[in-house]
Amino acid sequence: LMQGEAVLLTIEWRPGGLFATGPALGEDRLVVPDQMLTQRWHDILIDQFWSAGPDGRFALWVNGQRVVQRSGANAVAGAAVRLAYGLSRRPVSAWTARTGARPPTQVAYFAAVRRDADRGQVDIDLRVR
Repeated sequence: LMQGEAVLLTIEWRPGGLFATGPALGEDRLVVPDQMLTQRWHDILIDQFWSAGPDGRFALWVNGQRVVQRSGANAVAGAAVRLAYGLSRRPVSAWTARTGARPPTQVAYFAAVRRDADRGQVDIDLRVR
């Protein structure tokens, strides 16, 4: 999630698993450990109200389990927050520059990306999988 050019939240793979990181969290959080990461779908749901005031809220669910819940200021006033997703080339370029080697193939699938003011319109029932 971005506000202007600033990153509020990023979900990133690194040694150890899938991590959520950024100022919206206050600290890095392991959300899917390495041994659970590959060959499986993972459902990530974000429920938030971006605000520079005390009414801000942020909650993150991964595979039906709430892993983060925070309240209070979580954005700056006057700039829209937007969702951006995909593979970021910046870490890949840094890895290539550091190692001089061609990066390994990376594949990520994004299915049923939804956005709505009502959580009930975007939440899914994980029991049907």
